[in-house]
Amino acid sequence: MDLHAAPLSSGWILTTADKARAWQARARQRSEAAKAQTITYPPADSLGLGGGFGLVGGGFMGGAAGGFSEPIAIPRALLQTAGPPPRVGQEEKKESPSPAPKAQPAKKSLAAETLRKLNEPSNITVENQISLKEAIQVMQDHGFPPIVLHIQAFKDENPEIGDLYEMPIIWPKVKSLPRGKVLQLILGQIQSGSANFLIKPGYVLVTTNDAMHANGQFVRGAAFVRLPLDEALQELSELSGISMVLDPRVGDKAKTVVTARFPAETNVAQIARVLADMADLKAVRVDAIMYVTTRANPTVFPREAPTGSGKYTVREALQQ
Repeated sequence: MDLHAAPLSSGWILTTADKARAWQARARQRSEAAKAQTITYPPADSLGLGGGFGLVGGGFMGGAAGGFSEPIAIPRALLQTAGPPPRVGQEEKKESPSPAPKAQPAKKSLAAETLRKLNEPSNITVENQISLKEAIQVMQDHGFPPIVLHIQAFKDENPEIGDLYEMPIIWPKVKSLPRGKVLQLILGQIQSGSANFLIKPGYVLVTTNDAMHANGQFVRGAAFVRLPLDEALQELSELSGISMVLDPRVGDKAKTVVTARFPAETNVAQIARVLADMADLKAVRVDAIMYVTTRANPTVFPREAPTGSGKYTVREALQQ
């Protein structure tokens, strides 16, 4: 097959010899015509203006102070091969800085809000004797946080205690006491003489002195996912109302990351012990608090109440 190649502006074409010669002839004509075309530089209307450029020795250089002495004809093909002229004074595009990450709002502490309400002064006046149920209603109507009675704890301690809600209460006559103190004075009138309260997230739990220890408190759905130990203990304290004291001598172990999920029947003391053990520490119950310290700490504390399956009576708690 007698085929010949002829150039195109963007490639080549295979065709017959006659057509190839015709293509080549037209290409030469276009090339010669392009070379013959010239432009005058600088334009006539820019002569006489300072700061012009002249073509000297194959490059551009600054002209005389008065501009060019005469215009120069420059082949158009030469300018086309030089590419687009640079943009003088063009500012370099700067990448806009990525926005700073928004600070995460501090986690709201419902227990802290409950404590704040209890620390506010109370000026409630009640002249006549009322029942404990009525006293609780009066307190809640005047800004106290919700108050919940743990009836079973009182019955475990004294099965013959009777109906707590119907117990007679004489309102404290002292004014401007913190609400927490007013609540304490009212609970002190309960027949058992062992009523106390824990600050929970959003409410106050009224229970007995012994049942408010870590061994007798349970947290439903306690879960800690990749939290430093000190934060996990703080969250456990928030949920349970039990104070968690972290020995500063534990050092960096306080930042050990822990992950654990506990069933509802696990008491707070055991949860604290497991979390501490993950950081090679120990947690011991000291009265109503849990103390997390080093394993080597030789300090001797009172013997703790037996735990067994996790639930126990108040009488068992008293056997220390």
